Amino acid sequence: MVHSCSPVSAWLGLLYWDSFRSCHGTGKLIQTSPHCILSIISTQTPQAAIEIACTVVCWQSVQRSRVELSLVKGRCSSFSALTGSLNFCGDTIAQLFVDKRPLSNYDLSRSLRFACFGLVVGGPGLRYWYQYLDVLIKSKTTTGVFGKVLLDQILMAPAFYVVFLSYINLSSGKSVEATKDKFKKDFFPVLFANYKLWPMAQMVNFYFVPLTYRVLYVSSVALGWNTYLTWRTQSDDFHE
Repeated sequence: MVHSCSPVSAWLGLLYWDSFRSCHGTGKLIQTSPHCILSIISTQTPQAAIEIACTVVCWQSVQRSRVELSLVKGRCSSFSALTGSLNFCGDTIAQLFVDKRPLSNYDLSRSLRFACFGLVVGGPGLRYWYQYLDVLIKSKTTTGVFGKVLLDQILMAPAFYVVFLSYINLSSGKSVEATKDKFKKDFFPVLFANYKLWPMAQMVNFYFVPLTYRVLYVSSVALGWNTYLTWRTQSDDFHE
């Protein structure tokens, strides 16, 4: 049961809030410093803490027009913030609606760990990867699109999940040996599930969606996928 913010939660929350505020100028909406926000969260009930955290994370959706404009301009910060927000939402959905946890058992630090992965690793990494693919394969024909999808799924997908699974397990406090065991258990099921969804989704992405709008397209698909990822990697009683 979560009664207050742990030091890890507080640190992750501060990092996420500072990055989010620097990206989108959130001070215009919430006239409170990150330190004050965390001080408030640490003294609140679990329900109140969740509401405060969600207010910070969902600030981006309030400023959707600004986010979309900055995405069109190709700003990495917006891609990162959007990816972090979707990771947070995906884990929240997995905890409350898939695992059916009571609200009193909601693990805020877990959602923040997922959010920070999207903010620091997932968002910037995928953005530059898409740009690199467009430079590497300039052809917009079916053959060119197929080549991008092939490279994306053969090179990027396995590498991404190696980093993701390692981070999620180590950041949750697991030992190196426990992380290796969990990695062996989860890697191939996650990768094969990826191959059921993302090749076709990426065919549509690379063939029909302009580079400047691919973030929005991938993000809309990724919300459901992020829910699956958090469920697969965090549920010890998961069964195929």
